[in-house]
Amino acid sequence: MGSAVLYMLLLSRVTSSLCGGMGKSNQGDTVLCPLQCVCETRPWYTPQSVYHQARTVDCNELHLQKVPANVSSDTQVLLLQSNNISSIS
Repeated sequence: MGSAVLYMLLLSRVTSSLCGGMGKSNQGDTVLCPLQCVCETRPWYTPQSVYHQARTVDCNELHLQKVPANVSSDTQVLLLQSNNISSIS
């Protein structure tokens, strides 16, 4: 599966089944972040060049075999390029 297609599929599923039941930890506003990934708010532009701030989970180039399980439900952008993910179930 092409990386662009995989990225779009994963991005569209971030707020659905991949994040079901996940979210804020027991420590107030602390948001869960998968091990080795970087979680932060970053600037993001829509295809129409509209500027937004987006909660981003950057897991690029980590040699992951599967999508991380503990992605926060308020994630807006999930970056998984250059990993070893071959399928999503």
